[in-house]
Amino acid sequence: MQIKLSSSIETTPITYMGADGRQFVAVVSTGGGLTVENTGTNSTLSGVISGAGGLTKQGSGTLVVSGVDTYTGTTSIGAGRLNLNGSIMSNTTVNATGTLGGTGTINSANSVTVTGGTVAPGTSPGILNSGNVSFDSSSTLAVEIGGTTPGSTATSHDQLNVTGTVSLGDATLALSSFNGFVPSLGQTFVIINNDGSDTVTGTFNGLAEGGTITNFLGSGLNATITYAGGTNGNDVVLTAVPPPAPEIAVEEPIDDRITEFRRRRLRMELYAHHRVLAVRHRHDDVVVLGTGGRAGDQ
Repeated sequence: MQIKLSSSIETTPITYMGADGRQFVAVVSTGGGLTVENTGTNSTLSGVISGAGGLTKQGSGTLVVSGVDTYTGTTSIGAGRLNLNGSIMSNTTVNATGTLGGTGTINSANSVTVTGGTVAPGTSPGILNSGNVSFDSSSTLAVEIGGTTPGSTATSHDQLNVTGTVSLGDATLALSSFNGFVPSLGQTFVIINNDGSDTVTGTFNGLAEGGTITNFLGSGLNATITYAGGTNGNDVVLTAVPPPAPEIAVEEPIDDRITEFRRRRLRMELYAHHRVLAVRHRHDDVVVLGTGGRAGDQ
């Protein structure tokens, strides 16, 4: 199918049939724009969309755009999900209740502006390629993690691959495990691959540089985030790290003659395999080193 977006005015709805047998309606509106409102679970525009108009996605369904499209008007996602699996040469806005996903490419000369919407790369999982990306504080980057390598396999993770600038604007980072994946200590995940040497502007909400994500993907491990990671020092990277060592409280006699006990806070530093490194009094300089035996053997 080829849809030409001209400057003409067309008021007659055009009904298309989705691959799943459900219908969606495209109406070419004033100025040559194409509005797609679909309620089907999965509908596809597989032909070439060209011309000076834009594309507006409405309706709660998912629209897949898979052609090599050359239209130059704005792509606006107002509701539902647009999976870009082809390529477009269009500035793109993702508004509240709208989601941009897929494994395609938004031309590097164009920008993605997320205002209250969600960017969810891939189709569980995958890499979405774009030009400049800007989030606001009411928007979300949703990332599925099924492994340490970005891509579209069952053992991959989502990635936003940006050729241009990245502005995070205090957006929410939403992480989820894919295919039952459980991270291991020391594994890293490049969730935003930023080209060149330009730095990432801003951070995700509640996650400053070096910030901690507790119970990372339900693993019991934590994760740290950096906005200056990767080979160029400007990628957003998560690293699985151990949880903090536990703090315990013990009671000890003040001296040999007095039976009253004083509670002191102690910090016990443990190896991952539960061997004692040291026990330190927080309020004095006493250090008792273990001998490598298991806790309780001393």
